[in-house]
Amino acid sequence: MGMAHVGRFNIDLLKEWVAPEIDIRPEENISDLNDEFEHAQHWFQQYFLSSVFNGAFTGETRLYATNIIYRVQLTFEAYHLSRNKTLEYAENWKIGAPGINRYLAMVSAWEAVFLNLQHIYDLLKNFFEMTMSAGSREKRTWQIANRIKHGAEDISQGKIAAPAIPMWITKDGFATHNTSVTFEELSDQVRILAKIADALSKPSEAKARFEALDRELAGNPNYEVG
Repeated sequence: MGMAHVGRFNIDLLKEWVAPEIDIRPEENISDLNDEFEHAQHWFQQYFLSSVFNGAFTGETRLYATNIIYRVQLTFEAYHLSRNKTLEYAENWKIGAPGINRYLAMVSAWEAVFLNLQHIYDLLKNFFEMTMSAGSREKRTWQIANRIKHGAEDISQGKIAAPAIPMWITKDGFATHNTSVTFEELSDQVRILAKIADALSKPSEAKARFEALDRELAGNPNYEVG
């Protein structure tokens, strides 16, 4: 048995046991958002200080704002950690030897991003009466997070037989057994959520900031609010 045949045999096993597209090298054009949001790591600190010294949200609004900023800051950091792991994986990827440990580390990092995004969308649904139309990138992102969270349920109900993990990486993004999201679609979502966190981080200026954001997002059906 030649080495090329052995390599192919191993890849087939990995595709069966781990992920169906593990033999495909992911693209490296995942947006770096750090330059667009230089103060991202300070959103919550800024929110706290601004609330104490310049005026704070009250009641239920305060609860939603606090949790949204917290989750968006976590997501922003997790997104860039996952981006770095993906670039590292792609750089070390070899035909026939994709690197299973690096692959699983990459997928695990992205799972944290999806689960945090689901939390955020659940908060926004109540806070802004946000709608997610069927098939929208936001709805598909929420559905991927649901598959990550309910993997055991999917297995017990016979919804999936393979691969062994609920979400995998494709050439240009992410997939489960019933939906997909591209890197670009995910990046755009994190970008818009970052703008929402920016607006919330200074409660005394939030009204004017959201009016500007509404104008920017006018016509986007995924972000219609009541």
